[in-house]
Amino acid sequence: MLNPDVIRLINQELDGANSAEESRRLGDFLEQNEEARTYARDLKAAVDLFRNAPSPEPGAAFKTKIMAFLQRREAPEAKNALKKSFFSPLFEPLKLKYALFFCLGLALGLLLLLASKFRLINDSGWDTRELAGTVLGDANYEPLDSASWEAAGISQKLEILRGDKILAVGLRGSSDREVVVTLNFAPDQMRFDAVRRLTGDQGGVDIVPGKIILRTYGSHGFLLFFSAPDNPAPSLDVRAVSEGATLFTRTFAWPGGK
Repeated sequence: MLNPDVIRLINQELDGANSAEESRRLGDFLEQNEEARTYARDLKAAVDLFRNAPSPEPGAAFKTKIMAFLQRREAPEAKNALKKSFFSPLFEPLKLKYALFFCLGLALGLLLLLASKFRLINDSGWDTRELAGTVLGDANYEPLDSASWEAAGISQKLEILRGDKILAVGLRGSSDREVVVTLNFAPDQMRFDAVRRLTGDQGGVDIVPGKIILRTYGSHGFLLFFSAPDNPAPSLDVRAVSEGATLFTRTFAWPGGK
């Protein structure tokens, strides 16, 4: 399953909107991922087909047919206006009231449905609904572990949440220079599913088998999701480096089961 960030880069590449760094990162990923190459190739073929498709000619009688259609519609509307009852204006506010109550009830029902399906981790501060529609099911997440590190101009915090066979890893903070945070994991124990940038617009994400590299700068926030079939009992190696200096390194490990 392709994550939203890769799909976004492929679409932007076809539109010519990627930066040089984004194009390079996308090219490296496409070389390693057959599914992404197939998606990019099929999408480009579809775009080229639409761009090169000839525009249909409306024909000489097009304007005449449109005008005749509009003229036929005027007569029924005028006839219906004459049929309106003397008391019709009295019922218009009532119809509007019922329509308003219906819309309010529908909105309330949808709100309650979404609130029950995508629950919020209040004690962690991470809204896991940010990934609704990708990997989230009806899972309830609980905090597992956390760590933070600081240096001159750098402050970052890592938090790990656990759901049913899913790990959510959140990284947020700020830095006045690039900090590279690397997450290493065993692909046979954990499968990377998706990443979402929640705040900030600088830096990027590199994805290789068994490793996620977050290049952070400025104010930033990332939320990553992993599938862990053993509910989950893996370990995660985290290392943060800036300008060749190691700011943080630690292996997070947890017992199996919930």
